[in-house]
This record gives sequence, structure tokens and C-alpha cells, in this order.
Amino acid sequence: MEKKTATSEKSDVRTPTDGLFRVSSATAIFTGALLLFLVQPIMSKMILPWFGGAPNVWTTCMLFFQTVLVLGYLYAHILATRLNPKSQFGLHCLLLFVSVLSLPILVNESWKPEGGEDPVLQILMLLSATVGLPYFLLSSTGPLVQSWFAARLPGQSPYRLYALSNVGSMLALISFPFLVEVLLDSNGQSWMWTLIYGFYSAVILFVGWQYKNVNGTILSDHKAESEGQSISRMHVTGWFLFPAMASVMFLAITNYLCQDVAVIPFLWISPLAIYLLSFILCFDHPRWYNRRFFASLSVLGITYISLLYYRDIADIFLFNPIGLENLLTDLYDNMLLRFVVALGVLFSICMMCHGELTRCKPEAGRLTQFYLSISVGGALGGLFVSVVCPLVFTGYVEYHLGLVAAFLIAAVILIREVIGKGNLKQACITLVVGLAAGLNVGAQWDILQVDRIAASRNFYGTLRVVQKDEVGGMPAQRRLVHGRIIHGVQLADTGQHGTPTSYYNAESGVATTLKLMHEREAIHVGVVGLGVGTLATYGREDDQYTFFEINPAVVDYANEHFTFLSKTKAQVNTIVADGRLGLESLDEEVFDLLVIDAFSSDSIPAHLLTVEAMEIYQRVAKDDGLIALHLSNNHLNLLPVVVNAADHLRLAVRAFKTPGNPEVAADNALWVVVGEDQNVMQQLRTMGGGGYTPSVQDAKHVPLWTDKYSSLWHVLGE
Repeated sequence: MEKKTATSEKSDVRTPTDGLFRVSSATAIFTGALLLFLVQPIMSKMILPWFGGAPNVWTTCMLFFQTVLVLGYLYAHILATRLNPKSQFGLHCLLLFVSVLSLPILVNESWKPEGGEDPVLQILMLLSATVGLPYFLLSSTGPLVQSWFAARLPGQSPYRLYALSNVGSMLALISFPFLVEVLLDSNGQSWMWTLIYGFYSAVILFVGWQYKNVNGTILSDHKAESEGQSISRMHVTGWFLFPAMASVMFLAITNYLCQDVAVIPFLWISPLAIYLLSFILCFDHPRWYNRRFFASLSVLGITYISLLYYRDIADIFLFNPIGLENLLTDLYDNMLLRFVVALGVLFSICMMCHGELTRCKPEAGRLTQFYLSISVGGALGGLFVSVVCPLVFTGYVEYHLGLVAAFLIAAVILIREVIGKGNLKQACITLVVGLAAGLNVGAQWDILQVDRIAASRNFYGTLRVVQKDEVGGMPAQRRLVHGRIIHGVQLADTGQHGTPTSYYNAESGVATTLKLMHEREAIHVGVVGLGVGTLATYGREDDQYTFFEINPAVVDYANEHFTFLSKTKAQVNTIVADGRLGLESLDEEVFDLLVIDAFSSDSIPAHLLTVEAMEIYQRVAKDDGLIALHLSNNHLNLLPVVVNAADHLRLAVRAFKTPGNPEVAADNALWVVVGEDQNVMQQLRTMGGGGYTPSVQDAKHVPLWTDKYSSLWHVLGE
């Protein structure tokens, strides 16, 4: 008791520099967090074009950032527990100096993949060389400065500084898509980040300078408090389990959202911002977390998602089961609603996990150990989603497993909350939660039970080959499905195997363009994006078709389960590489027709639409050749982007918009054809096919896309 009183008396003694120390500590933590989360979308977007715009680029980057975060927290833990203040300051000062010498954070062209490399390993190595040391030091800022704060100002809780760090992180995430990405190109973003890092380095050194002369008696009391505190195994388990669960759901829902829209910073940042918001609220004050409310919200949200998936649930209702099933289908097909619900469920799960985490947080003496455990849990969740799941599963199983696991955690919390509150209430809650648990497990299992001929998963996503029987006026067919996107269709009737389907049917813009090309004796057609090789069905005896496909699994499936490539009369060559990188390696004036077809459904690799990309297309196309781009999209109007790029390069443009026809497995399609030779373009204008010339003036509201600048805000929802 006497010792506690003495410590309390010391904590009441304030020096004139204490206020300055508090302000500088808060500034260092806020600025460090701002930089920590600003560099993530900057670097991820910078390298995205090199790896085909795949969603796993972001999850792999997150794996790197989470792993380095663990190393930064471990470094902070070792410094705070093993070294004296002067040694801590000296070592940190040295590393900061070296990190400044490694700036700015610009990606060297030597890291660009040539094809065949393991993209995960390549990304991890690239990020380590480019931003590894600065990110490592930024990662250590939160726990290190908080440990300095707790030692210098005993009796004052450092945990609100953690909430402040998450505010800085949130500001970085919100500012990037709405401000940074809009106003600055990638070089400008890099130099802005570098300048802020210089300011941060000065502030953190000032904080360390104030800390290095801290009273030794206070440090001894701080250490004694740490060693004397008893922590239960259940609490320590929670330090790992809850962050891991939240991390899995954050990354799984990010993948879920990016599958159908686009691999863009906004869809990376929205889930991450919600993930951080839960940290801010839970660590700011206990009043923000109500166990019953967020556990109940998680149960209801996950059950709602399960109802959308589990169409057979309608069968258990005695009233209007068909109407219920139709309602569920309409709700599921509403993309905006699914987006909002997914983010809402993520928020409730993260609040539940991080709220439970704060309930078992230790006193300040074990602060660095606590944060180290949190970072390890988060990294394990990232490792599970980014590395383990692609190796073990053929689908996005982590999303469904995560929903079931989160539901069970919420169910346990609710049942524990009502234990001892009366037999009737306890029985009712247990019964309702038990029934909902059965529904959720059944629904998530049901969505994974898809009839398929073949399935696989790799860095570029999930693939399934499925057989569809004849339904109504739609003929029986075989499909290649990437996530939820249909990449190609072949009619099941062997007599119709050569019938062009989907976006390539005989009425489509690309078919009209090929009809013009067939006036030439023989043509060389280049195609970026293989699908199932449908375009090869147009090939003639002396024609040559060269396909560029980044995903080797697509090549295997197109050859093994479809016959477009094997039955064509043309000579076919398939190159496994990102289309743009593959085209860069070719000689000039190779193709009579170059087809850019990597825009299926709603997912677009934006790096294939920039001015620099169009210059590559123009270089490899013959002087009298044409470039056809497939721009079909449910939510983005990409036509102005192509029109602006073509106008910038003085190319003529012709657009073809054709309706679908289920009876011949034809889809709605938008094809845009550009060319340099005015005579050839005039011939295209005189052909049928419903083509029109888009207005250049109508496209001017969309800024010119370049490799260093592109934003979807101007083309969203048009």
C-alpha cells in the first residue's frame, strides 16, 4: 500500500515539459498512423498494373503490411522491455536516419515481372525493397510512443492514444480516394508522403529526446507493475483470437466486394475504414461497446445474408414460398444493397471482436505485449486469407467460414449474457439463437455446394466449369465462371459447338469488325483475355490468333473443357502473361486486329484503358489495323475513357451496342473500335451492326486516364 501511495505521489508531480511531451507524443502517433495507412493504397495502386489488376494484389499487400506491423510491434516490445531510454533513443534515431535515405517511395522498373514469377513472392520482395524500413518504423510508433508515454507520465492511461492513431489511419483512408487520388498522380503522391515522413521523423526524434532522460525510479515502478500483474490464459487467447477473426472478415469481405466491381482503392478502403472505426470506438471509451447490441446485430446481419443465399429456406414456410424466393432473389441481385449489408455486417463483427478485445486489455505495464499479440492475430488472419485459403480451397471459402465463426462467437456472447436471467428468457434466447445457427451453417454450406465439372483457385481468383441445362428459351450450355463472372459460354449441342456466344455472337461489334477484316486474304488477330477462346471460332485457314492470358488456369480450362481453340481453322498461339506486358515485348505493327477483352462483367483492370496502354496498342497494330475494346459493364460507363484517350492520340472511334438474346446465349455487349487509318474506319462506318460515332465533347467531363492517374468517380453509375 505504501509503495502504491508513493507511486501515486510521483504521478501527481508535473514538470513544465509534460504538456509539450503529451502534445508531441500525440502528434507523432497521429502522423505515423496517417503515413502508415496512406502508403498502403499508394503502393498497392502503383504496382497493380504489373500484376493484371487482380484482387489478390491488395490482399497480398495487406499480408505484407500486417507482417511488417508484427515486426514493428515486436521491435517496440523489445526496445521498451530490454533497453534503457538512452539506448532506445539512439537505436531508433539511427534507423530513422537510414530510412530517410531510402526515400522517396517510387517503384523501380526493374521490379516489373516478366512472366512466370510467383506474384505473391514478387510483391512481397518489391514492397520490402521499396517501403520496408520506413513502414517498419512507422509500425512501431503506436506501441513505442505509448510505452514512453506510460513511463514518462505514470498514472495516465495511454490507450486513448491508440484511438488517436486509428483516427489518423481513418483520415488517411478517407482522404485517399476523395482527395489524394483525385488531385495527385502517383509521383505526386509519393513525394507528398515523403515530405510528411520527414516531418514525422523530426517529431518522433523530439519525443525520444524528451523521453531518454526519464526518471529511473519511475521506470522501475513501471517495470514492477508489469511483472506483478497476473493475466489469465483466456485473456491472452483473446488477444490473438479476436484480432484474427476481425482480420479474416475484413479481408474476406474486401475480396467479396472486389470480385464484381473493380480492384480500386475505394473498395479496398471502405472495409478497412470500417475495420479501423471499430478500433477507434472500442479503444476510445467502454461506452461505445454494448455486448448485447453488437452480438445481436451480428446474429441478425449474418442471418440476413444467409437468407439471401439459402433460397431453399422458402420451402419451410407455409405461405407463398414462391413469392418469398423471388423476393430473396431480387434482394440478392441488388448490388448496392449487398454492398451496404456486407459493410454493415463487417462493422458489427469488428465491433464485437474489438469490443471483446478491450474487455481483456491489461494495465499499461503490459502494453507492448498486448499490442504485439494484436498484430500477430491480425497477421495470422491475413496469412489465412492470402496464403492458406488459395492453396487449400477452390472457392472463396473464407468468407463463408468467417460468417459461421463470427455467428458462433456472437451466439456464445448472447447466451452468456442471459445465463442466470430467468429460465424462460434463457430458454427463448437459446432456442432462437440455436435455430439461427442451424440456418446459417446450412446456408453457408449450401452456397458452397455448386455442381461443377472442374474448379480451382490461384492468385488471380477462383474458376469453375459448370454445365447448365436448357431452361425456358435458353439452350443447354457449358460455362467458365470466374468468381461470379461468366468468362465464356459454349452451347452443349455438339452440332453448335462452333457457334459464337456471349459478347462475341454474330451480331456483336467485334463480329462486325472481323467481317470487315475478312475482306483481307489473311489476318493476324491479337486478343488480350482468353476466356474460353470464343473468338477463335471466327478464324479462317490462313488466319493467326494470338491470345494473351495472365491466368494459366484459364488456359488449361479453355483447352480441356471447351473446343473453340481445338476446332478453329486458324493457327492459335497462347501466351501466359499480363496482356499489356506481353504486348510491350512485341515488335511494331504485328496485328490487323487487336482485341482488348479484359472487362467482363463489372471488374475492370484500369491499367488497360490508360493513354500509355493505348499507345502500346497503337504501336503493335498495323497502320491499317484496328483496336476493338470490350467495355460491357453494369455500373461503369467506360466509353468516355476510351474516347478521350483516342482523341488524345488522334484516333477515330466507332461504338457498337448490341442487345442480348438468351435463345442463342448472346449477352448485351458494348464494343468500341478505334483506328488510325481513316479509310478503314470509313469502311467500318458503312457496314451494318448498329454502330455509331460517340461524341468527343460528351466525354470531356471525364479526365484523361494515365498510368499515374485514374479515378472511377467520373464514370460511376452512368
